[in-house]
Order: sequence, then C-alpha cells, then structure tokens
Amino acid sequence: MIKQQIDDGTAAVRRRYEGFAARPAGQRRLIGLLALALILVGSLVIWGPEMGWPTTVSSQKSSDGSLTLDETLRDVTSRAIDDGFGWLTEEGAWLFNGIADGVTIALVNIERLLVWAPWPVIVAGLCLLAYGVGRWRLLTFTLLALLFIGFMDLWENTMETVALMVVAVAVAVAIGLPL
Repeated sequence: MIKQQIDDGTAAVRRRYEGFAARPAGQRRLIGLLALALILVGSLVIWGPEMGWPTTVSSQKSSDGSLTLDETLRDVTSRAIDDGFGWLTEEGAWLFNGIADGVTIALVNIERLLVWAPWPVIVAGLCLLAYGVGRWRLLTFTLLALLFIGFMDLWENTMETVALMVVAVAVAVAIGLPL
C-alpha cells in the first residue's frame, strides 16, 4: 500500500516535469526569468537593496547594553575547526611525535651521508643518473650546475636540500602507494 502511494507520487511529479519539459524552449526561459524577477522583487520588498548574507548565528549584549557582540557562522566554524585540531594535536601527539622522530632521524642520517661523501662521488653519481634519464644534454647541464654550486660554496646547503627532498619523496611514496 505504501509502495503504491510512493509510486503514485513519483508518477505525478514525473508528469508535472514532463509537462514543463514539453513546453517550447522560449516558454521555459520566460518562466525561468519570471521566477527570477519574482524572487528579486520579493527580496527587495522584504529586505531592501542592502541585504547581506545571513551570517549572524547569535548576539549578546553587554551588561550595560552599550555593545552588541554578533557571533557569525565564520566564528562558530573556525572555533570548531580550531578545537578539532587542538584535540587531534593533544590526543595524537604520540603518533605525530613518532612520525616526526622517524623523519628527523632519516633526514639527519641522509644529510650526514651526503655531506660526508666526497663531492666528486656525488657529482659523478648524479651525472650518471642524468645520463641515464636524458643522455648528454642533461648530463652536461647537471655537471655545470653542480660545479657552479660547488664553486659558489653552497655544497653543504645543497646537500641539506637534497636530503629534505629524498625524505619528502619517500614519505609521499609511502603514503601515496597504499592510497
């Protein structure tokens, strides 16, 4: 019985829609424009031309009545987000601290290895990698870029950056592959 009533209601809605859809395109546009004009005129009559978005959730007056504090939807939402992140930071500190410790250990060890290795070994290794990927052009560019970095006394800073990139790529791959 209930299913029959639902089917009858669905059929009635479908007939109404099909009746509207059967009208010529010009008539449908005109009906849409008239509905829009009706909403515009109604809004202007009820709220006026300076109507703003209804964002105020609640208001509080000060004890002497001189000040009204409006709490907007943005205030409520941002407070909820801040509270959520605060809770997550406190309750998940064991997880986040463990991840941070793991990343720090990996970063420090990779950085030590890159700074400890003689620069000709790293330059040769990166040039071989560049040759494997892009042949002579990329090898030439890599060699010139690495020599420039060394002559400008930026080798240690560059190795720190490379260590950061290696750890970032490893973390991204570790998260991305399972997803």
